[in-house]
Amino acid sequence: AGGYEVLAGEAFFDMSDFEFMVDEQAELSVDLAVGQVVVMVPRDVYVDADISLEGGEIVFFDDRRAGQGVSIVDTDGDSSSDARLSLDIEGALGQIEILRSSGRALVEGETSDQERNPQRPGRRERERP
Repeated sequence: AGGYEVLAGEAFFDMSDFEFMVDEQAELSVDLAVGQVVVMVPRDVYVDADISLEGGEIVFFDDRRAGQGVSIVDTDGDSSSDARLSLDIEGALGQIEILRSSGRALVEGETSDQERNPQRPGRRERERP
């Protein structure tokens, strides 16, 4: 992840393909002038968030706040998770949404959902001459 600046418009951050490191908290920092920021977080990632807007709406999973001078400083998820994300998002005017995806996080040294549950190829009968 890293630090981003959104002057106007929309920014979508999908953390589904991000590889989290064991014993290391990933950080996503966004400065928003005017617009919308959406962060999609895998279901098993522990999130530590510090989010503020001068005016607009913040949705942090099930917590929704709107108005002037809105902020959310909160955590969500299993604090013992190997996948950890720190969010630092601030903005002037707009909407910030932090949502859960149904997939699991990619963690260094672990197998992905697809590797854990591979699609078995169907057996084909060989034609005999």
